[in-house]
Amino acid sequence: MRKKYELEVLFNDLHYGSIQIGDKNIHNTLSNLREVGIYYGGVLGELKDFEGSLASELQAVLNQMTRTVETNVDGYFKETFEFETQAIFQRQGTYTDPTPVKSKSVTWEMTVENFESKVADMNQLEVKTLKKRGKSPLPEFVKAMNRVIKTYTTKLVPALQYRALYKPVTVGGTYESQFGLLRDVVVDKNMLSTYDENAPVNSKGHTKRNHFRAIKNPSTVAGQIGLTPTDIAEARDYLKSYEENENKTIIAFAGSNIITKLKTYFTTPEIKDDLLVKNVKALEIEGVNIINATSLVPENFIFFVAYDTDVEAGHIFTRLVFPDPQYQGLWMDMEGNNFGWESLNEYNLKDVKVMVGDTNIELTGRHRALWLDCGNRPQTDGLMTQAGIDILDKNYNKYYRQIIQKF
Repeated sequence: MRKKYELEVLFNDLHYGSIQIGDKNIHNTLSNLREVGIYYGGVLGELKDFEGSLASELQAVLNQMTRTVETNVDGYFKETFEFETQAIFQRQGTYTDPTPVKSKSVTWEMTVENFESKVADMNQLEVKTLKKRGKSPLPEFVKAMNRVIKTYTTKLVPALQYRALYKPVTVGGTYESQFGLLRDVVVDKNMLSTYDENAPVNSKGHTKRNHFRAIKNPSTVAGQIGLTPTDIAEARDYLKSYEENENKTIIAFAGSNIITKLKTYFTTPEIKDDLLVKNVKALEIEGVNIINATSLVPENFIFFVAYDTDVEAGHIFTRLVFPDPQYQGLWMDMEGNNFGWESLNEYNLKDVKVMVGDTNIELTGRHRALWLDCGNRPQTDGLMTQAGIDILDKNYNKYYRQIIQKF
């Protein structure tokens, strides 16, 4: 009969998402590698159920903006979706033809990625050397497996989402031509509740949209921020200028320096943002809940989101997974060419691998979020400068390297 061991999950620092999973003492309670294999087979199975909670409170907020889709197609996921548009009323006339309510359908594809890590690869000489020293390879195996699991939960899973958040976007194109926020993309005028044929380019009434924005009056003093509540209100109104976003709640993520600056305009203390997840500190400014997220956003930047409780309809991110739960998350090929727990012993601890099932995360709600650069980077049109774009690109490269180098 299989022994039951408690799965240890520790939630530590909010800002760093420090998590540890696994029982540190199992090599003292389990006597052989077969027993270890049974244990970890159960751990990895349970891990799939824990992935939503195996994150800091901040990561849990992003998860509430992420829908999950499944695909049986090898290598990619294809989706056709429609934009929400408004109904247009015009004065009746003999020669007039009212604009019909229409939904523009577009199609895009998301590719999947695969990762693997090797837990152990001991040859007989290494095992024999440990034996001569009176040591068992079991503790080393446990230590390595715990490191793999911890790296997966604290590094790989968050990095996939953060990489999507910072993914570089080329200028122009169509809505469906790439993932990431809109940048100089012309949208259908019926997507906008504020459309004005005489509106200036890149304003909330114009169809040319740019969601990489900047405060209009940056400070000229080093170390100071020119951000004002008016900048918050303008970012809010830009997102709400879409018909689909009009009735959504606008939330934002900012670092502690932004929070400190905004507090100088109001005496309202920080609140607990229970809209998304309990006990996350937030500040309400101009109707926007600004969450303290120093570990998520670069210094002097704010990330705004039009939040929808219906994540399927109002998602910011899309996570792609394989439909069979057996091959989701972190798993082992129990019957493949690598190994089988039933035949594993101290002398054939060879090529023990764990794999991450087909997955990927992309920012698909291109008109539902925006970046606001609050740094001292002079500009005149309210759009992010190349210097600001470069900072976002730097963060993308950091998380990309984290994924590739760790796994």
